[in-house]
Amino acid sequence: FLPDGARYLLVIPKQLRGTVLAIFHYHPRAGHLGAFKTYARLWTRYFWPGIYRTTERYGQSCVPCQHRKTWRHASGGQFMPLPFSEMPFHRVGIDLYGVLPK
Repeated sequence: FLPDGARYLLVIPKQLRGTVLAIFHYHPRAGHLGAFKTYARLWTRYFWPGIYRTTERYGQSCVPCQHRKTWRHASGGQFMPLPFSEMPFHRVGIDLYGVLPK
């Protein structure tokens, strides 16, 4: 670190970025951290253009991380009963399901 708070960072060439990311992501002490935490460890030592986006994409391509990832999406609302119809076949419902294997 320099006296004015600036710091020297090692600039990583394109050929070595994947190796550096692998070391910081797969190392036993790294623990498959998410994109932000991996980036927080990287930016104190290294630099390359688009470092955060590269780190984010690397994490998205990690299969073990994707299997363990918890999805935080809003649950669906409560089911609402439909009023009964007086006439048969006045209302017809259909469930669609994608292409089935043969």
